[in-house]
Amino acid sequence: MRKRSWCLFFVFLWGVIGLGGRLAYLALGTPYAAAAARQSLYTVQVDWPRGQILDCAGQPLTGRQTVYKTAATAAPAVVTELYRRFAGERRAGLLRLAAGRTPFTFATDRPFRAEGAVSFLCREERPTVQTAVHLAGCVNAAGQGVSGLQKAFDSLLRCPASLTVTYACDAAGGALAGLAPVAVRRPPAVPAALFTTLNERVQQAAERAFPPGRRGAVVVQKLGSGELAAAVSRPDYSPARQEEALNRADSPLLNRCFTAYNVGSVFKLCVAAAALEAGISPEERYVCSGSVLCGARFRCHNEEGHGALTMGQAMAASCNVYFIKLAQAVGAEAVVQMASKLGFGCAQQLCEGMTSEGGLLPTAEELAAPAALANLAIGQGRLLATPLQLATLVNTIASGGVCFAPYLVTGSRDWAGVQNSRPAAAGRRVMRPETAEQLWQMMQAVVQAGTGAAADAQTPGVTAGGKTATAQTGMVNAAGAPVTQAWFAGVCRAGRVGYAVSILVEEGDSGGADAAPVFAAFCRAVFATGGGH
Repeated sequence: MRKRSWCLFFVFLWGVIGLGGRLAYLALGTPYAAAAARQSLYTVQVDWPRGQILDCAGQPLTGRQTVYKTAATAAPAVVTELYRRFAGERRAGLLRLAAGRTPFTFATDRPFRAEGAVSFLCREERPTVQTAVHLAGCVNAAGQGVSGLQKAFDSLLRCPASLTVTYACDAAGGALAGLAPVAVRRPPAVPAALFTTLNERVQQAAERAFPPGRRGAVVVQKLGSGELAAAVSRPDYSPARQEEALNRADSPLLNRCFTAYNVGSVFKLCVAAAALEAGISPEERYVCSGSVLCGARFRCHNEEGHGALTMGQAMAASCNVYFIKLAQAVGAEAVVQMASKLGFGCAQQLCEGMTSEGGLLPTAEELAAPAALANLAIGQGRLLATPLQLATLVNTIASGGVCFAPYLVTGSRDWAGVQNSRPAAAGRRVMRPETAEQLWQMMQAVVQAGTGAAADAQTPGVTAGGKTATAQTGMVNAAGAPVTQAWFAGVCRAGRVGYAVSILVEEGDSGGADAAPVFAAFCRAVFATGGGH
């Protein structure tokens, strides 16, 4: 009997030892230990922040709106609060996330407070409204830059570390009820930044000045510099609903500031510059009888003719006949060379990853036919240019004949706090100061007593000048009427502050009626409280 008892005891003992060894293997064995470690902790990504795009004064243009982002478990208190705070599809969607038992995240406009949840104040990277949306650009749902500066500098603006929350979970991956997060990993407190030349106040003035419901662009450069102070493309779109913009017929994603269009009479400034540089006097007179024959008959908008005009008078009246004769006198090569110096026909890189179209400038050989040169003289034919190029044209004139390449970015700061500056290129002299001054006087006459009278802001202390254009496109609209582009390119000054402004209104009746009033509205807005510094 005793022998049998000892045998049973040893069998039981070996069974216990074997079971213990098996349990130890399961607990400490490499495959099972790794699985247990994975199941015991669960990390959720709450936010992947981005750096901010700043204006010239260091004011943020992006990331200005905030949102609360919450990490939560399916704890009873969380579910109860979801029922209380939300309704309809939003409530149903959040409850579906909670039903999965694993920790989840969601965004709200105010903190979400419940046992098992933790909220963080984060920047909203896909706001409903964005200043300078075409330049700043936007990000997709994954937080990647997909347009504008957001795309061009995505590697700088995208934070290398995300905001994460880690919970203790059971073997099935469900968060343990009643436990706070075991770890919170935060990204750097000081975000990366992209420093730009944009002036938020000037940008907003340009946005307000453009008529609602119209398509077009406003480009503003700081005088005596290539700094791009503002750029407005209309229609705009919402970064929060960028997917909807893809299917809109009015092409809101197109940045019209950097898109080439038919130019029209603003190009007469270039013809005049070539003539003055060639030694032709601004008092040179030509007679306008209403039309001129140059291989084909070209008509002036004043069919009865303007009579004998000087260069300044012809600019104020925007006389086609005068500038066709002037182009014939100076020659195609001189006109093309001057236009090329001013940036026509050449793409303009504003910063890495963002380039404006170059448009189209015919060669002197292509202008051998009299009709081709006549077309170029009045800004028609094969000439195409962007609103940015026309702003550069009038900026050069108002800057004493020095042409400044436009640029947008002045420097950056990475996530480690290291700053990098980007010096601007020096200007290039393309015409004599005397030529620039004579053209500036002509531009002022256009506003004071010519086709650009509607551009007069009638604001004390503000001096303005410019040139109108109504460009034929060769297209017709749905009603069968010719499609024309309305332009005004001008300069406004108040004391030591000044801006070169180019305005395009698509399918406008005329530059004087549609674009010039936008310039006046911009001047009133930007100089309303002391000069738009």
